[in-house]
Amino acid sequence: MCHLQQRNRTILYRNLEVAFGTTKSPAELRKLRMDIFANFGRFVYEFVHLPHVTKDTLDRIFTPESLSEARRLGEMIKDGPVITVAAHLGYWELGVALVGITGIPIRVIVDSHPDPRVVRFFNELRMAKGSVPVPLTDVRRIYRALKDSCAVAIAVDRAVTGQGITANYFGQEFLAPDGHAVLARKFGAKLVPTFCLLREDGRYDFFMDDPIEMTVTDDAEADIRECVAKCLAHVENRVRENPEQWFAFRPTWGIECEDRLLSRKDRSLRWRRRSDELAREAVNESHRLRERSGRPRRGSNA
Repeated sequence: MCHLQQRNRTILYRNLEVAFGTTKSPAELRKLRMDIFANFGRFVYEFVHLPHVTKDTLDRIFTPESLSEARRLGEMIKDGPVITVAAHLGYWELGVALVGITGIPIRVIVDSHPDPRVVRFFNELRMAKGSVPVPLTDVRRIYRALKDSCAVAIAVDRAVTGQGITANYFGQEFLAPDGHAVLARKFGAKLVPTFCLLREDGRYDFFMDDPIEMTVTDDAEADIRECVAKCLAHVENRVRENPEQWFAFRPTWGIECEDRLLSRKDRSLRWRRRSDELAREAVNESHRLRERSGRPRRGSNA
């Protein structure tokens, strides 16, 4: 799979360089990239076979502690809304399926896809296991889910809408989504970092970190920034512990990330402006060279 995904290979390697370039050699990064693709291939295969995951097979698929953690999440939502802070790390879809199969009401915030058939395929698999997909743009349904004390799963490591705040991620500035922090502050929801990772024995470990405390002061912007930073710190720690399960196939830092977040029209306008700037710089440099050589500028009366 790695050799067939040239663009994703390049993007993943650049992300790994930023995250681990100071601690791993290029050879180690390439080996890590191969391991990531191997794990991703396994997760894709198992996602297609998600319909075979039932209550009767949970003991074979998950560690014993995973079932206890799912029940603990069910107890949490009895006290109020819970936002499970997730990331593109491990088999998050299987973790959501575990929660849904155990009867816990959960809503999964999902990104859009240009092909409606792909959206339908993914959503049918999710709904078959008890979870309810909610489009990222459907604010009313997200609000309703939190008011109904459902668990709401949100990935916090990609600002797919191009909106968010600047935060630190692996020591670099990163455009981070902030919707989970805004919702937690508005509804008083618990923020619980939640992961589902593959273990050496071939089973999956679904677990939750301690809830993140949401500070509420008169400065809402500062509260949200602090909350986003805390969530990213949890994600970064888990990525460092399990780098072979980090599926960072999209640009995360730098100009490529900025371009991905712009619309096609905005990208075209941006590069047109940049081309104009380069053209002006070229003209000015030409004038400077002419002045140095003593030749008059074109179009001048000299």
